[in-house]
Amino acid sequence: LTVGSSCDQIYNASLKGCKDITILDICPYTEDYFHLKTSALEELDYDDFFKFLCHRGYYSILLDNFNALNKKSFEKIKESLKSKSPESFEFWNTILSEYRGSRVRQRCFMLDEDSMYAIKQYNPYLHSEQTYLQARESIKDTKVQIIEGDITKADIPGIYDNIWLSNLPAYLSASQIKKLFERLKPHLNENGKMLFSYLYGITENTEYQPEWAEVYNLDKIRKTLDDELELISFTGVQGVKIENKCYQDSALVYQKKK
Repeated sequence: LTVGSSCDQIYNASLKGCKDITILDICPYTEDYFHLKTSALEELDYDDFFKFLCHRGYYSILLDNFNALNKKSFEKIKESLKSKSPESFEFWNTILSEYRGSRVRQRCFMLDEDSMYAIKQYNPYLHSEQTYLQARESIKDTKVQIIEGDITKADIPGIYDNIWLSNLPAYLSASQIKKLFERLKPHLNENGKMLFSYLYGITENTEYQPEWAEVYNLDKIRKTLDDELELISFTGVQGVKIENKCYQDSALVYQKKK
């Protein structure tokens, strides 16, 4: 079970052997984007994939990519897109027939995208042309269910080996975090793991600042959840971008015991 967002975690999980993935996301366009991106993965070569989807850092880190969502690549993927979802095809075909692709990319997406170099480094399926081609094959054998809804309220249809929340708890209060945690625990298999929250720029010894989201207050969150949460630290996004392992991010991870 995972939030949608960029959908990269779906392709990474598929590459690592996951064959049944549920996306639960509040954004009503997540399904349309997933089908577009999957069609691009299956039909475009490695370089054209980045040219089609990246906004920043395509060959020059200082320039926006004016070939984003370009019509030439869309022509290559549209039959695949149509076969996956006629509704998603109509959505993208209507927009890209009316507006320049780079304009759509600028106006309809968040623009805090990292450079192409960084995106390659922290996504296993994009590490190389070989992993890209492997992901192209693995996603064909992966069942993906997409649910539009608020994860704090929507029906959750299964029991999972892994639940991935990215940094969603950063937008919640401590009381909302506790409710979400208790809500999701019954949906984990025995020994299943939940990546409960990605935390940017902190480790165990980072002093909490009052202006930060409450999930960054590790002492409070551990007391609030009254459960075993492991804090795992690693070279963070900023560290990847500047190739300096001193810049670390962390993840709060829960594992369900037997």
